[in-house]
Amino acid sequence: MKKLLVTIYLIIYVSPAFSAEEKFMCITEHFLDASAVFGINEKDIDFEIRQLNRLFLLTVTEKNIILTDTNIENKNSQKIFTIIKRVTNTNDIMAVTVNPLVVEGLVFNPVEKIGTKTYQGSFLTYVSYLKCS
Repeated sequence: MKKLLVTIYLIIYVSPAFSAEEKFMCITEHFLDASAVFGINEKDIDFEIRQLNRLFLLTVTEKNIILTDTNIENKNSQKIFTIIKRVTNTNDIMAVTVNPLVVEGLVFNPVEKIGTKTYQGSFLTYVSYLKCS
């Protein structure tokens, strides 16, 4: 009985401490707004400027990439992307999340510490280039 209790304790409390989880601090280095909603002269320049230099905590787990926006205005909001593919020859990790209006994608390379985040609907696409450390 004692061995069983020790085994259960190790599974519940100790195993998560040894899980393969990598964390990176990332900044939006480049941002592209490819919206069809606005004409070329009507783009929201303030919106684009706010997107630049945004800081994120990017956490890679076995099944997900968790992107935490560290901006106080966004109240540390999180997006959880489901990993759909790990490309071994390039080290890229491809992940997506889908909601009723848009598809968000994230391709991240933990070796090069770079990635792209896309936000895409039928009428807009935003692309952020992430540089991480």
